[in-house]
Amino acid sequence: MSRSGNSRACDDWPGGGATPIAATSPTWLVRAGLDVVLEEFVPEGDTGHVLFWARRPEG
Repeated sequence: MSRSGNSRACDDWPGGGATPIAATSPTWLVRAGLDVVLEEFVPEGDTGHVLFWARRPEG
């Protein structure tokens, strides 16, 4: 799972700094060997983030 789309700094993100943009997150998940099965927008007040559901391929 990856949280992205919010431009505010995120201290708990690896390396600190801003979270990744939604357009690059699926690429990171695929490079990690995961299949992205669902992508959805989760509203948070007047903004929100993209939630990716991913799983390891069978086999």
